[in-house]
Amino acid sequence: MTISTTPSPARMERQKVLRNGARRFTFLIEAGALYRTVGSAEVMANQMDALIEASQNPRISLGLIELYGALPVSGTRAYPVRPRNGDSRNPQR
Repeated sequence: MTISTTPSPARMERQKVLRNGARRFTFLIEAGALYRTVGSAEVMANQMDALIEASQNPRISLGLIELYGALPVSGTRAYPVRPRNGDSRNPQR
């Protein structure tokens, strides 16, 4: 299977929503996804660059769900997320 590196028009429209306007977004990324290889090394490097770029946008908050540790089994949607400053008692944005 070949993975296209050309962005689709629909994807480009979604990117405009992220980059323009006043809306805020919060994304949670499971740490294992950062280690999963999808495509070539170049594709992976581009993905990491995109995450770094997104993390610098003040309207986008990125959270990382830790790779190791217990996740809740109940119906709650709470995940252990490490804040940027590393202090779980006082998350800073």
